[in-house]
Amino acid sequence: MKYSISAEKPYSIIPHLHKFSLPERPLPCIVENNLFWRLIPIGDMFIPVKAEIYEDIGKIDVTLECKKECDEEVLSAVRHILSVDIRYQEFLKTLEEYPNLYKIAMKYLGLRPTRNLNLYEALIKVVLQQRISLRLALITTAKLVEKWGVVNRWNGRIYYSFPPAEELMKIDISEIKALGTTTMKAKSIGEIAKREYYDDLPNIQEVNKNPEETVELLTGIYGVGRWTAELAVATLIHDYSIAPAEDLNVMKAFSKFLGIQSEREIREYAERFGRWKGLIMYLMAFSMEV
Repeated sequence: MKYSISAEKPYSIIPHLHKFSLPERPLPCIVENNLFWRLIPIGDMFIPVKAEIYEDIGKIDVTLECKKECDEEVLSAVRHILSVDIRYQEFLKTLEEYPNLYKIAMKYLGLRPTRNLNLYEALIKVVLQQRISLRLALITTAKLVEKWGVVNRWNGRIYYSFPPAEELMKIDISEIKALGTTTMKAKSIGEIAKREYYDDLPNIQEVNKNPEETVELLTGIYGVGRWTAELAVATLIHDYSIAPAEDLNVMKAFSKFLGIQSEREIREYAERFGRWKGLIMYLMAFSMEV
């Protein structure tokens, strides 16, 4: 089945997809030019989905293979992942009195991050990013998906989904470490998988309703500190009200562009932007890394 999804212009997500992907490697999405494909879990099914993104006209052509009754659920997941609901013009209006920030937002006009499908996937990805370069984290994530993720072949392409919790929780710590990660990260991944399996992680509706409470809850998981919890929640919720102010690139950007250096000062300054503060931090950090 083929569908089209509209995104309000200005819309830009391809630079993010390329920055946070590896050529021909699953994370679990695979990105090639303006194409994005992965398996999307719907109940007990894993649906192959390919999205072709046309930023200039604000359109995404989606091809999927599933029963008609689950089409809208799959399309809703695609809209969520590709963040098509963000009203960028509204965001720009909040920055009109802040020329340095407005300049950055205009430089990356319409840019926004993708979202994760659930807290389980988000947490494990962020745990793997702790204290290493982005590229090394992406390589380790790809190895995890390739080794234990669900795999399907459709229309000449290989599709992947993130490893199911019931699979990952059974894996010995030594096997996860063999991917190139630490003992602490391996233990944390196992703990997150168990919590997901036993329904002890908040679902997306619960996270959106109480993002701050979710952050506090997550810091009780082995290997999950505030940075990890905030970044995981930030990659899931529908607004940008949560953001990791202690992120190194965020702190460097605030120092460079605004002369603000401490985490406390960054949090205090960002509060004036309410639900947009996370997008501001994202764009500033993005500008430091490109």
